[in-house]
This record gives sequence, C-alpha cells and structure tokens, in this order.
Amino acid sequence: MFEMCPPKSVVVGIGGSQAAVRAARWAVDEVAGTETPLRLLYSRELSLGADRSACHGLLAAAEDAVYDAYAAVEAPGKSVKVEFDILEGRAIPVLIDARESTRLLCIGNAESGNACSTGFGSTAAKLVQSAHCSVAVVRGERHADLTDNRSIVALVDGTPDDDAAVEWGFEEATRRNAPLVLMAAYRTAFDLLQQDWILRDHDRRMRAALDHYVTARGPHFPRCTYVPSPRSVPSSPTSPTTPRPLNSR
Repeated sequence: MFEMCPPKSVVVGIGGSQAAVRAARWAVDEVAGTETPLRLLYSRELSLGADRSACHGLLAAAEDAVYDAYAAVEAPGKSVKVEFDILEGRAIPVLIDARESTRLLCIGNAESGNACSTGFGSTAAKLVQSAHCSVAVVRGERHADLTDNRSIVALVDGTPDDDAAVEWGFEEATRRNAPLVLMAAYRTAFDLLQQDWILRDHDRRMRAALDHYVTARGPHFPRCTYVPSPRSVPSSPTSPTTPRPLNSR
C-alpha cells in the first residue's frame, strides 16, 4: 500500500524583524483552509568558538522570533497548519536548501541597506536569483496604501523558465480574481539599437510567444482576464535587461 506524499509546505524565512512578521502574515492566505502547512524557518549562525552562554542567547532570540511570527499567523483566526524549524547556518543557504520541500518561499523585504536594481534589499535579491523555486518578497508598510485592484504580471524572456512563470501567472490571476498582464523582455545593447530589423524580428517572435501562451493556456483559465499593456521602448541602451510590454492578445 502506497502512502500519499505530504503536500509541500509554504516556507517563510524568519529573522526576528518586522519584515519577517509581515511575510508570515501575508503567507496565511496562501495556505488557509488547505492541507499545505506553513513552515516558519529560522536560521541562526553561530560564530566559531561561541560559548554556551552565547548559544543559549541565540536560541532564545530564535524562539522569540518564531513566537512573534506564530502570533501574527494565528491573529486572523484562520485555519492554518503551522510548522517550526530552527536551523544552524546562514539565512540564504538555509532557505535555498528548503526549496526541495516547498512550493513557495516567502521573505520580508526589510527595505534597508543597499537596494539592488530589482528594488529589493540585497538579501531578498540574492534569494530570488538563487532559490530555483517560486519566491514571494513581501514589501513593507509604506506599500499598504496601494489598491487591491492590481494585476498579476508574468514576464516572458525566452528562457526555459517561461512555461512555469506563465502557468503560475494564470493560476494566481484566477485565484485572486485579478487581470493578467503578459510581458516580454529582451537583451539590449548599443549595436542592437542601430539595427532595427533585429529588434523588429525579436518583437515579432516575442508577440508570437505571448499569443501562443494565451491560446494554449487561456481555455484552461476561463475566469482569467488578459490585459494588453501599452508599448514602450528601452529606457537605457546600456541596461542589461529591459522589460518591454507587449499586447497579450
């Protein structure tokens, strides 16, 4: 008799900050009322030669951080299965190692320190680039006044990850009852800007790819609305990757 595989969890990186608490609170709606557990994962990095007192102090800080996140998860009163883990190691490697047992990694964006070109903090940016699974970066309170009537955006850039990104976009747009915007990106350089035929050919191929996704996936997501986005041009010829909105239909 075969046992059913347990559902993959949604993992939230906990670090004792308010950003981590916000991420835990945001993740509640991702798992509420389902069999998917919400796993609160704290990583602690012990310095070489740390004595027993220092170890106890780090453990106490970890337990406090996990408790604060757990309290935030329980506050809405929704049905959520919660798991806890306190592991030794640096935060990013520990979270990346968790990808095998999760369908989604959540991390709070502290919005402090050196911001990267993505608009995220350095820790969040590194995780997004390295996790090889879906990552949710939960922004801070200064974004709380944004309306809920926003779109789900899926970016197509010609890589093997396009299928997974578009599929996730369709699913999220349907689940959140939100419009879906499909966008394409292309690499740009000064010499390409001097050869319009290259850009026109790429534009044609990207439009064909987006039309294919709408035609192939659309019938499976009848509640999903596709929103054509206005055309735009690269903002800088030296930018390594520039999103270029294209009509999705």
